[in-house]
Amino acid sequence: MDSDIGGTAEQMAAIAKRKGEVEAQGRSFYSTRKREIENYLCPDLIEAQLGIRVTFSDTCDAKKLIGSAARINPNDVIDRFWPLMTADQILQRSSYRENDLDRSELKELVEGLQTLIA
Repeated sequence: MDSDIGGTAEQMAAIAKRKGEVEAQGRSFYSTRKREIENYLCPDLIEAQLGIRVTFSDTCDAKKLIGSAARINPNDVIDRFWPLMTADQILQRSSYRENDLDRSELKELVEGLQTLIA
């Protein structure tokens, strides 16, 4: 799920409630480190496609900012740009540092999902 970090208190409460419900069933719960999946889009890719630079942070409403710049419905942003991203861009945009280790959030997610079917 999107974490909605930087969103409203109601959004944050809804995520916490859902997390509690899922974990109460003994299931794993995963939410993004960034606000929403659109925050993982590569600004260089968007600039190459649109010819303009769209600046967004990890916690802003990237979907609305990119949608406005691209003049498309914000709900169409991920479908428009995600398929154009390379594996390297995805790894780079999902990288973070924890306990002096470089990590990749989306790679870890995929690896975690693979353990469910192994």
